[in-house]
Amino acid sequence: MKKTLIALAVASALPAVAQADVILSGSVEGKFVMDGDPVGSPSWTVESDLDLVATEELANGMTATATIDISDSTGDTPDEDGTATLSGEFGTLSVGTAGNVQLGADVGDVADQITLVESHDSTDSTAATQTGLSFSRSFSGFDMALNTGNGANNVLNAADPDDYRSFGIAYDFNDLKVGLAQLNKNGESESAVGAAYTFGELTVSGGTSEGNTKAGGSYTTTLEDLSVTATAANNTDKDNEWEVEATYTMGTMAVKATMDQDSEEAEVEGIYTSGAVTATIKKDSVELGYDMGNADFTVEREDSTVKASYKVSF
Repeated sequence: MKKTLIALAVASALPAVAQADVILSGSVEGKFVMDGDPVGSPSWTVESDLDLVATEELANGMTATATIDISDSTGDTPDEDGTATLSGEFGTLSVGTAGNVQLGADVGDVADQITLVESHDSTDSTAATQTGLSFSRSFSGFDMALNTGNGANNVLNAADPDDYRSFGIAYDFNDLKVGLAQLNKNGESESAVGAAYTFGELTVSGGTSEGNTKAGGSYTTTLEDLSVTATAANNTDKDNEWEVEATYTMGTMAVKATMDQDSEEAEVEGIYTSGAVTATIKKDSVELGYDMGNADFTVEREDSTVKASYKVSF
């Protein structure tokens, strides 16, 4: 069933005096894992996710948005996240669950200096999520944001969440961006000031945070069938960082190589696509995927372990 039809069905069930634009989406995925060395019993899990977004234009010109996210995995207590947002010319104010405990500081940390939070990428499974309040606004070339609340990783410290406060502001003048950021975690604070300049495919940045000076750059280019991305950073108080990624496409086939400062050798993978079928071959694994629109089937063999999953999205 398409999202638009679901949205119409939900909206038609709401009272006429308080109807909002509603989008309902989600997925259910069944997973199978069989360990081959030593041979073990197969394990089965089911993961489900249900997302609802309701948006309404208010009479005063502002926009109110409510989001609900319910996710569940076999044997676990369902995770329930929700956010209420109000946006207008004043900016955007949100209360509830956010995917980033330092979303304020990230706005001003233009040279990627702050390290007080080990992982704050909301797509990273080790990242902590925040329950609290956040505010952001863009005006006259400035971007600013702040947040405060409790943050916890569901695996590492769900029962003992940390206290977070962060703030960031940046000014973008043509291709030059300067920023100031501050993050506080359980009373320990870290501040950063930096700048980044982009000209063409090259971006250079530099800044300082708590005595550590960092200078870096990134370069991305595409030459016909070859795309290359390279990043490097020099730090005064820790090891230098660098990463190179290159992808060469030959019709339905692509070869991708990645290497960084911690690699002993380049990680190479081959990708073959034919219609709805995609095959990915790496050094220690082979994965085959079949895309059927709102349904996906994937089977993978990594070393001696076989994994398979079937996912239906709506």
